[in-house]
Amino acid sequence: MPRKPNIQILIAAAIEGNAAEVRRLIPLCHPTDYGSNALKRAAENGHLECVRLLIPVSDLSHPQCRALHYAAQQGHTECVKLLIPVSDPQENENTALRIACYRGHIDCVKLLIPVSNPYIHHSLPLQLACHGGHNDIVDLLFDVSDPQAALKSLQEKENVNHQIWSYLEEKINRQQQHTLLTSVALNGTQALRRRKI
Repeated sequence: MPRKPNIQILIAAAIEGNAAEVRRLIPLCHPTDYGSNALKRAAENGHLECVRLLIPVSDLSHPQCRALHYAAQQGHTECVKLLIPVSDPQENENTALRIACYRGHIDCVKLLIPVSNPYIHHSLPLQLACHGGHNDIVDLLFDVSDPQAALKSLQEKENVNHQIWSYLEEKINRQQQHTLLTSVALNGTQALRRRKI
C-alpha cells in the first residue's frame, strides 16, 4: 500500500493555489486533519478553485477551520461568497463581519450583513469600522445597527481619539436633524390642512 502524503503537502498546495496538486492530493489525504487547515489557508490566500475543491471534503464546523473569517480578513470577496452558504457567519460573535469592517473590505461587508448580526456587542462591527476609519462602511452599517449604542461605547473607552467616532457622531446628529425637520414639516402640513377644513 502506498504511503499517504503528509497533510502538510496539501496545505502547502492550498497556500500556493495549486489546484491541480490539491485535486491530486485530496483522495490521498484527510483534509479534515488539523481543523481543515488546507481550506482555511486556501481561503486566506484567495485561491477560489482550491476553496471549491476543499469545501466538500473539509469539516467547516471544526472550531479551527474559520475559512470564512480568513477570507473576510483578507478581502477575498469571491471566497466569502462561496463560503457563506456552508459556514456560520455568526460564529464567534460575527468574527467575519467584524474583521471585514475593521479591515475596510466593503464588498465582503455587503455580503456578510444579511447573514450576520450587526447589533452584537453595542454594534461592534460599526465601532470597528469607525476605528478603521472606513466611513463608507459606517454609512453601510448605520441603518442596520444601533449607532447610538456604538457611539456611546466608543465614547466610554479610554484612549480612543475623538476623530475615531466624530464621523459617526456627525451622522447621528444629521439624522436627528432630518427627523426633526421631517416631523416639523409633517406637523405644519397637518396644521395647514386643518385650517382649510
